[in-house]
Amino acid sequence: MAFFPEDRLIEELLSFFRPHNRIKLPPGDDAMTISEIPVTEMVVSLDAFFEGVHFKREYMDLGEIGHKSLAAALSDLAATGAVPLTYLVNLELPPDLNVEKVKEIYRGYERLNDAYCISPSGGNIVRGNRISLVTTVIGEVEKDSALKRSGMAEGDVVVVTGDLGRPGAALLLYERKELRERLSNFDLNPIFEKFKRPWPRIKEIQNIKRELNITSIIDISDGLGIDLYRLARLNGFSIVIDENKLPVHPSVVPLLEIGGISAWELISESGEEYELLFTVPEEDLKKLGGLECQLTPIGKVVPGFRPRVILKKRDGGEVDISQRGYDHRRVDRAGPAPQQSPGRSIEGGDLRSPEGHRDRGDREGPPGEAP
Repeated sequence: MAFFPEDRLIEELLSFFRPHNRIKLPPGDDAMTISEIPVTEMVVSLDAFFEGVHFKREYMDLGEIGHKSLAAALSDLAATGAVPLTYLVNLELPPDLNVEKVKEIYRGYERLNDAYCISPSGGNIVRGNRISLVTTVIGEVEKDSALKRSGMAEGDVVVVTGDLGRPGAALLLYERKELRERLSNFDLNPIFEKFKRPWPRIKEIQNIKRELNITSIIDISDGLGIDLYRLARLNGFSIVIDENKLPVHPSVVPLLEIGGISAWELISESGEEYELLFTVPEEDLKKLGGLECQLTPIGKVVPGFRPRVILKKRDGGEVDISQRGYDHRRVDRAGPAPQQSPGRSIEGGDLRSPEGHRDRGDREGPPGEAP
């Protein structure tokens, strides 16, 4: 690849910044300033998206990689009820990415930028051996009103936004060619669309929190089982959910039937959903139908000797799904570093298979500033 100067890349990426009346020091400087509003407080979160760990380029184009990396970071803001203001991107770029290819990543942000009236305000560039995007998002909420993971009470109802299972289904279809061929007569586009271009529930949570008394909340990034367990463990309760109530998207049903997969097996481990999972008092159930968002009550908070998540299956059996999902620190039989890539069946317990993990210390060259 022909060499291109860092300053040239920065100049090209500056075009993606949109002026904002709250951002007083725009890209081009080493930092930015955001003017404060006395009745609000800032919410800051960071999310990493590494090639070979969170995505493979044979599954996603550069625009989709950009979109998904930003959506993942914004979903953390949604889980606090925050409204986004701007974001920073730390780029690690391999030699095969020229200026136009990097701009493809940034163009992948644009649908989210348009939807939430945001743009990148800075960042950093470093040379490396893979694509990595570390995104810092900055948002705000009214003072003392940020939603939290703690606060649930016995008897609260567990509610989830949207539908579940499509990202996990996409991973299976990418890995299992014979399954894709058997499903060739079905429309699989909705499955791949959510996997490649998920949407954080930024706007929906603004309406939900006005109408409901949310007692605890988390976004589903690693899987229903393990993320729900994180709520249960933090609050000291157990949670019981019902397989019959899980909201499965119609596009996933043929895969379940032809692949011989149970809905609970797929959904409990389907990560990168970026749906919101929250608890409300039982009396709030009557308000769910009046909100302009698909909301499904799937379970209940119960006392337990030790926190866990129990799923009641359609056949009447029960299964503990507390550890079903993706854990970056898990060491399993397939190797030392799990990643988001289909390689094991649902029965194996984890939809994502390990691959060699490269330490962050492998970068070469000095860092630079980027919008």
